[in-house]
Amino acid sequence: MKLLLDENVPKPLHHVLTAFILNHEIVHLLDIGGWSGTRDESLYPQAAKQGFHGIGPPPPYTA
Repeated sequence: MKLLLDENVPKPLHHVLTAFILNHEIVHLLDIGGWSGTRDESLYPQAAKQGFHGIGPPPPYTA
């Protein structure tokens, strides 16, 4: 599975996740040239076309 971490996810967390979540490709958005600052509405379809199955973190819950 190929997972994309949003640019708001701290970079050190990427390293922790890759150490503990094996057999999955985890990519931080900041490591993909030209994707930084892309609005979510454009990012989700673009990520899906590149084979990403998930994007994290989800938006914060507000009541």
